[in-house]
Amino acid sequence: MTLLKKSPAPSENENVAILCKNVKTHNYASLLALFGLSAAEIDHAKIEFEKKDKKIAVINQLRRVVVLALLDKKEKEHLTLEACRKAGDKIAVYLNDAKKEAVVVVDAIGDAKATLALVEGIALSNYQFIKYKTKDFEKDKHTLKSIFVNSKKVNVKDIERLQISVDAVAEARTLVNEPVNSLNSAQLAKEFQRLGKEAGFKVTVFDKAKITSLGMGGLLAVNLGSVDPPTFTTMEWKPSRTKN
Repeated sequence: MTLLKKSPAPSENENVAILCKNVKTHNYASLLALFGLSAAEIDHAKIEFEKKDKKIAVINQLRRVVVLALLDKKEKEHLTLEACRKAGDKIAVYLNDAKKEAVVVVDAIGDAKATLALVEGIALSNYQFIKYKTKDFEKDKHTLKSIFVNSKKVNVKDIERLQISVDAVAEARTLVNEPVNSLNSAQLAKEFQRLGKEAGFKVTVFDKAKITSLGMGGLLAVNLGSVDPPTFTTMEWKPSRTKN
C-alpha cells in the first residue's frame, strides 16, 4: 500500500508535484524558481497550460521529475476536488512510467482540501491487484511507494485520516478482485477477522450450526445453491469515549 507522510520542503533531488493556481505572473514564476525550476522550464509550463484543457505540465530534470498541477477551479467544490483527484491519477501514471519511488506534493496555494484530493488521486491510482500475476508482469509493476505532503494547511491528522481512507479503498478493491472460488463465505469471514484484529473492532462469525440454531431460514435457503457452507459475520466498534 502507498505510504503517506507529512514532509518539509523538498530537496533539489526529490520528485515533486506542485499544486498551482497559475504560472503567468512574475511573482509566481519567482515562487516556482524556489523549487529549482529555471526560467526556460517555467516558460515551458506556461506554454503547456495555454493548451486547451491542459492542467498538467511535466518537467523531467533527469535527476528528478517536477510536475505542475494547475488547480482546475469548478463552480462547485466537490467538482474541483474531483478534478484534483483526476490530476493525481495522471501524475501517478507518469511517476510509475518514469520508475520513481517517491514524490513530494507541494501545496503552493495554501489549499488543504485540494492538496489532499491531489494526494488521494495519486494514491488511489497507484493501487494494483497483482496477486496472481506472473513474473512477466514485473516490468509493469508500480514503483511508487511513498507520497510526502508539504503544506502549511495540512496537518499530520489530515494525512493519517487520508491514509486510513486510501488503505480501506485498497482493501475493498482487493476483496472485490479476488475470484469467487478463492473468496467464498468462509474466506471472507477470515478476511473480516483479520481486518478486525488490525483495526481494533470485534468480529463474530456464525457457522452453519449456529445459523441453523438461530432459525436464519432465509440465509440457509439462499445457501442451498452453493457448495460452500454459509457464514454470518457481525462487526462491532465500541469506542471507549463515545459522545453519543
